[in-house]
Amino acid sequence: MLTDLFDERMNGVEKVERLKDAYGLKLTREVESEVSDMCSYAAAMENKGIQQGIQQGIQQGIDMEKIDTLERVTQNYMKQDPTLTREEAEEKAKAILS
Repeated sequence: MLTDLFDERMNGVEKVERLKDAYGLKLTREVESEVSDMCSYAAAMENKGIQQGIQQGIQQGIDMEKIDTLERVTQNYMKQDPTLTREEAEEKAKAILS
């Protein structure tokens, strides 16, 4: 029964019908509503988690691109002026990128 309640492939209406048909349960409208609400809540939490994961992935991509750009600009400064130390070239790169 719990397997049916937590089955992600069924929506709330299907779960209520399964509980009635497979287990012979007589559910009140209130319980039916609670099952449906539980399914809606679970789906909402899942979607929220997915959205948070997407946002984290986007931020990680942005951060990686910033690091890559800083490295490329630093290397470019070092090629243009071989007398610069890495730290000096990086500081110049940070100044123009910020």
